[in-house]
Amino acid sequence: MVGERRPVWAFGGPRRIGPAEARLAARAARLLLDRGAEVVCGCATGADAAFMAAASDIDAERLQVCTAFGPVRATPGVAPAAPGACGHSAVRAVQLAAAAGAVVQPWAGGGPALPLAARLARRTRVVARASTAGAVVWLRPRSRGSLLLARAIAARGLEVVAVPLGCLPADLPPLDGAGSWRPPRSGSLAMELGGWCWAPAQRRLRV
Repeated sequence: MVGERRPVWAFGGPRRIGPAEARLAARAARLLLDRGAEVVCGCATGADAAFMAAASDIDAERLQVCTAFGPVRATPGVAPAAPGACGHSAVRAVQLAAAAGAVVQPWAGGGPALPLAARLARRTRVVARASTAGAVVWLRPRSRGSLLLARAIAARGLEVVAVPLGCLPADLPPLDGAGSWRPPRSGSLAMELGGWCWAPAQRRLRV
């Protein structure tokens, strides 16, 4: 169950993905849960939804979902809906995760009075704060939400594993002005996902 002093890993990825990327998101969920971690993610279609579905199937009680919309409303014969949801909101996936036993935090980015963009950014920061170990992110050259998550995690000194999508590792965006992306170590989580690891710059020693 979330909160039992297990390491907590965050996950983030793009809203539009293909079958191969969906399988990779599911693999990330499986690898993290197999390592005894809890996981936390957002509520978007695409990578979040694939990750959420896989984690729910494996052990929903170790999954936390932070949404930028309100509680999901289920009406028989009608697709589930939620106040504040948009076309990229994985409302059905969130409903299924909650039914399986996941912890769902509605309005994690603030209430309906906030603009959607602000709610999404704040929701991403809530996901980052929930992590205690690091984040696995899918990064594209123009990633926004995933990059925000990665930078928030790196700023806390936690591990960031980035899987490049549609770009070379050399094209991964930096997380700050001093660190760099490094190839994964043999046998590491990053190696199993085909990801790269963020290495913050070494602090200069005071003499």
